[in-house]
Amino acid sequence: WPDSMFTYLVEDAILFPNDAFGQHVASAARFDDELGKDAAMAHAQKFFANLIIPLAPKVLKKLDEVGGLGIDIRMIAPSHGIVWRSYAGDILKAYTDWSRGVAKEKVTIVYDTMHGSTTMMARAIAEGIMAEGADVRVCLLRDGRYEGTHRSDIVTDILDSKAVIIGSPTLQDEVLPTVAGFLSYLRGLAPGRLTAKKIGCAFGSHGGMGGAVAQAEAALKAAGIEVIDGGFQVNYRPDGDELGRAYELGRRVVQEIRAR
Repeated sequence: WPDSMFTYLVEDAILFPNDAFGQHVASAARFDDELGKDAAMAHAQKFFANLIIPLAPKVLKKLDEVGGLGIDIRMIAPSHGIVWRSYAGDILKAYTDWSRGVAKEKVTIVYDTMHGSTTMMARAIAEGIMAEGADVRVCLLRDGRYEGTHRSDIVTDILDSKAVIIGSPTLQDEVLPTVAGFLSYLRGLAPGRLTAKKIGCAFGSHGGMGGAVAQAEAALKAAGIEVIDGGFQVNYRPDGDELGRAYELGRRVVQEIRAR
């Protein structure tokens, strides 16, 4: 945007970065140490994941530019959220790491289900991930039928994950609408712009010819995520052998993360 500029107040060593380093939080606390470091960083991560990811290459360029100036930054006052006065160095480092794609040994599973079969597969995949000692976040998409996880919270988890796994049953030869909406949102953010690339794959159940898994993997590729598996789908309700394969898929994803 035309107003997205960094302004530095020399006399007080305050950086006014407009949108950068901001958060969407309404709080009586005005400063990071009043809100608490953990809460402030969590809100900043969500803000970055949902708004700043498409600008990550420009963020890195701007951070290098500011660092090259050798200026003293005692306080960072963004246009959204609290002011950084105690943890300015921490948020500067976090922005550098997030823009470079630095992530945890963590996998985010995002799915929706019609009759429970895809849920069974998601849980088996998660068990395989945990068996390898990696962190996993399982996110059931929210829609009008029940409470789930909002897409803004899901991409916050994806930001610090090294892998993303999408699950969807097939409805009328297509990805389930809730999953399609999320994948559209993810493509718009395009986490592939981050320096370190994420890996991913897809799974799901179907009662006909299928199709959702291939479409989900195509959407992951469009978002800049490297697809590492040929997709895993089952007819109707998964049996014991198929759940075993789902478990092994979870293990393989973690092994692939560690091999890179």
